[in-house]
Amino acid sequence: MNVCDGFESKRLSALWRTDKLAEGALSMQSEQVRFGQRAARLTIHPHDPNPESSSDGTERDELQEADACNAKENETYAYEFSLLIPKEFPVVRKRLVLAQWKQRHGMARVSVDNPLVALRYEGGELSITIQTQAKKVVHYRTLDEIKGRWLDFVYHIRHSRTKDGIVRVWMNGNEILDFRGATAYSEDFGYPSGASFYFKMGLYRDDMIEPMTIYIDEFRKRRITENETR
Repeated sequence: MNVCDGFESKRLSALWRTDKLAEGALSMQSEQVRFGQRAARLTIHPHDPNPESSSDGTERDELQEADACNAKENETYAYEFSLLIPKEFPVVRKRLVLAQWKQRHGMARVSVDNPLVALRYEGGELSITIQTQAKKVVHYRTLDEIKGRWLDFVYHIRHSRTKDGIVRVWMNGNEILDFRGATAYSEDFGYPSGASFYFKMGLYRDDMIEPMTIYIDEFRKRRITENETR
């Protein structure tokens, strides 16, 4: 497992699924770039990805990693990606998720299906939440202004139902979170053992009338050893 995407091609690479994207929501452009010649621009409009998709009160335009790239339980991975939230981005006090890690459950009936780890931007606050029980817990938050500049994220994540789980996060080279503990839902919530986990980034939000645009660049994912998380 060692993949990367600098979004340099005019077309989206095979590293990504597109079933959570509205037609025209994603484009490759050269006006806002972290490195190289191009970066991805993602714009969400009301009812994306289709008019029927917001029956639960949510909308989304997200890049989801291809199934072959999904993480395995009790293995450790490094994720790197850069996000730019433009200065004119609307600040709203509603649910808005920029990146998330979810646990697969197949056909099993589960009682909780929220992201295990999520990067959120709500009401001008950037936060990271972790959830392995009925409610999510905020483990990092900042009200510092983040709009108008590239944010470089590095996540080290090991999904585990025990205390062996890891979520370490760096933003622009500074460590902002070092969590050790459960990072996966247990069988008590209906999740079968030997789970796999998938990553998404983009815009997932409550219904809104405002369009929103973000830029994404320099994605990397690789398996790492336990020593690299220390």
